[in-house]
Amino acid sequence: MTQLTQTSRLKAEARRLRTALADQNISIAHPNTLELLAKSKGVRDWNTLSAQQNRTSTPDYPSPGTQVRISYVGQPATARVIGVHLMSRDEAARLTLDLDAPLDVYPHSAVHISRRRLTAVIRPDGTSLRRSADGVPHLTMSAVAEP
Repeated sequence: MTQLTQTSRLKAEARRLRTALADQNISIAHPNTLELLAKSKGVRDWNTLSAQQNRTSTPDYPSPGTQVRISYVGQPATARVIGVHLMSRDEAARLTLDLDAPLDVYPHSAVHISRRRLTAVIRPDGTSLRRSADGVPHLTMSAVAEP
């Protein structure tokens, strides 16, 4: 007996979904079912979902609700992850963070810009893709140990 690949399992799941929808008198084409399945799994489209299945390993990003410790432009803070969107580029993820306290995001003393929410594209090592002129990541992140 041949072993099913993860992509084959997903396609079978899409067929079952299409059948279940047909039982409810909802007609949908198979390609549209694949797209619907991808969105239900939190990814942009079927191609992204399929590509993720072909990776040898998927980085372990914090899930929504996880408390994290960050450093943003050199300032320490804690935040709760409220959104994670896996991206195909460099196995990075776009994370949206809700800061526990407002953070001054502009590093110059003459101007103060406070934010309670940050969105950044993070690599698997916990550093942001964006960097300052001297090459330091704008944001670094680590999970806070659960009590």
